[in-house]
Amino acid sequence: MWRKVVGVSVGAVLAAIGVQHMVWEFTPWPFSSEDEWASHLLGSESARVPAPLSFLVGSGLVVSGYLPLASARLAPEIGPPWVYRLGTWGLAATLLLRGLGGPLLNSGTTEVHTHWNLWLYSPLCVALGAGIVAVAPRLDLGTLRRDASS
Repeated sequence: MWRKVVGVSVGAVLAAIGVQHMVWEFTPWPFSSEDEWASHLLGSESARVPAPLSFLVGSGLVVSGYLPLASARLAPEIGPPWVYRLGTWGLAATLLLRGLGGPLLNSGTTEVHTHWNLWLYSPLCVALGAGIVAVAPRLDLGTLRRDASS
């Protein structure tokens, strides 16, 4: 039962964050201006994200939300098992690295970005990564080699 709760929770949060990233392609909502958005999220009041990047990141997050659902056996696996396993563990590693390494990225950023990075962005990434690890399929290199060769 806990695997299902964790899988749904992590999948839903990843999808919601992905949708928000896609929204940012068109508007800085919920921030009042692009400068405020950049200050909170990028750590610089003058920084801008290249046009399609926010939408692409958001799309990737929405699609990634499927992996914990499949790991919790709430949705079917898509693709060969070895690709699915590597994708799940790769997502977990990426989120954990972002979460644990996030405070190292605070040098030279705005005060508001540093605050939110320490209190929300990094801890959220660690929690999501840990949730994925909790429901992820076992990563057995022998099985990966066998699956990849078939």
